[in-house]
Parts: sequence; C-alpha cells; structure tokens
Amino acid sequence: MANNLNVRDALGATKTLKTTDNISVHTPHHNIDSPLGRAADAASLSAALSTEDVALVGSLTETAPTTDTASSGLNGRLQRFAQRITSLIALLPTALGQGTMATSLKVVLPSDQSSIPVASTVADGANVVEGTTTVAAASSTVAEDTTARTFNGLFKAIKNILILLNAKFVAGTVIGNVAIDQTTPGTTNKVTADPVTATPTIYNVTLTNANTEYSQALPANCRGFEFQARTSYDVRFAYTTGKVATPTAPYMTLKGSTGYSSFPINQAASPSTLYFASATAGVIVEITAWV
Repeated sequence: MANNLNVRDALGATKTLKTTDNISVHTPHHNIDSPLGRAADAASLSAALSTEDVALVGSLTETAPTTDTASSGLNGRLQRFAQRITSLIALLPTALGQGTMATSLKVVLPSDQSSIPVASTVADGANVVEGTTTVAAASSTVAEDTTARTFNGLFKAIKNILILLNAKFVAGTVIGNVAIDQTTPGTTNKVTADPVTATPTIYNVTLTNANTEYSQALPANCRGFEFQARTSYDVRFAYTTGKVATPTAPYMTLKGSTGYSSFPINQAASPSTLYFASATAGVIVEITAWV
C-alpha cells in the first residue's frame, strides 16, 4: 500500500493523515506546526527543568556564597567568582609604569633568600666619565678651566681638600682672621664688645591700686633684666603704656610664683620702660637690671 491515509473529520471533510506504510502497518507522523529555530516563550512548547536542575543552576537573584567552598548554584558561584575578580583588580596598580611605593605591587626577596652573587663585567677605565681607579686627582689649588675631569679624579681632589681642612681645624689652632666693621660700636652690624657686668640695680615697684598702670624705666645701657611678684599674684606687663590697666592686647601675664628673665639686650642710652598692673592691690614687683 501507499503511504498516507485519507480520513474524514467530524464535518465529513476528507483529510490526509501522514503515515509511513510498513508492510500494511501505517506509522503516523507527529509534526510540530512551528518553524525550526529559537522562538519566544509564547510560540514555544513548554519544557521545565527538574527541581534538582533548578537548584544546580540557581535563581536569577541568587545570593553569592560567603566563602569560595560553600554550596551554591551556578548563578551564585558566578557572582562569587566576579566578586573575587573585583577584589583582585582592586589590589593592582591603577596605572602602568613607575609609581610610588603606595601604588605599586609588593616585590621583595624571601626571608630565607641565599646570597646572590653580583659580578661586575665593566673593566676599570671602560667608562671614560668615571675614569680609572689610578687617575690623578684634579688640582685643589688651581682654578679649573674647561679641561675634562673624570669622577674619580674629582672625588680624589675633594678627599684631599677634606684632609687639608681636618689638619686646619685642630683645637686651639688659629686658621685666619675675621674683620668686623666697628665704626659705631653697638650699631654697625649690631656687634659690640662684651664688657664686664657691673653690680646689678634692684627696683621695687608697688602696685598700690588694682588694675592701675605703674611703670619702671630701665637704666641706660641696660644689658638684661628680670622681675617677679613678691607675693603669689598674677601681674600683667607690657613695654608700651595703655595695655595693662584695662587688659588690652598686646600684653603678657606673669603667673604667680614665677619669674621673667629677658634675653641679653643692648639698650644704649635710651632705655626701655616696663609697665605693670595687677587685679590685686598692693602687689610689689621686684626688678633686677644689669648694666
């Protein structure tokens, strides 16, 4: 017999059933009425994964495992892999080429590294700029011209100069004289002789009223001074008037039980004046001045 069979449907219409005749036994053909190739879900037959397969693949929003060896689906495992790659990239320098230590990879020798032999293959004198080890030292007494000098020659000259200087700087040895312009002592170049200090002068200034300014002029040619409060009370002081009665900056405060000592000074004939005040009436300021 021939392939295919003719049958009638419910309306009596003749339909052809596709079959294959195999010795009078017809095997029907099961055709899918859709084109070959991939299609949208709505145009495709349903095919579901088993629950075991779904667990192996993992859901789209599966959370990555917290460790590299924890159980996870493929989606979670890939997320963990991406996280590790991101962490690795963060450890790499942001740019190629030489950079600072903070932006470079660690490259160090191991703690148990054996000695590494280093051999020089450069023969003595092969570098004309460096020069030979036996080259003569450059002159340390004659001004140099444009004559070429090697590094070794220059280093030898510097060494010779250091040896000469060391011989000069012997304790107690005079190596030269220094001239000072003393046209007007104490004013030219701010240099003056250091005379023997005479007997100091002592002043006692009583701050009779609280928050009232009192003053003491330093002696002519004063070379230094110091002062303190006889009792443990704070004292305000300044070098210009109008600063200490009603505290007005700039001024300074000498705390109780402390003293003030000036640096060495050179007052000449027009001395400074010290101005004092205290919040406590009757404080006595003790001053010592040297000329």
